[in-house]
Amino acid sequence: MFLGYTVINMKAINQDDNIANTLFYMSFLNQLRTIKRLHHLIARKSTGCPKNLASRLEISRATLFRYIDVLINLGADVQYCSFRESYYYQERFELNLESLVF
Repeated sequence: MFLGYTVINMKAINQDDNIANTLFYMSFLNQLRTIKRLHHLIARKSTGCPKNLASRLEISRATLFRYIDVLINLGADVQYCSFRESYYYQERFELNLESLVF
């Protein structure tokens, strides 16, 4: 404390902000990679059931469903075939990651 004010180390705050921004950016890139991988598996109709797919992507089932919602919001017509136990696109879909980033 200095004259009733807490002395703040701005250099430490800036370093913390840089670390937080880096971690956020890395997390965002990992999410994009996972969505891209999910897209390729759906396009090949080789996802397996939701439980196995989530395990394969190393995410929770809830996260898997959120990522499928992302694809749907980007215009994909994602369907699930219980006979084949796989997700697939009803119509051809090209994933445009730029629409996620910009």
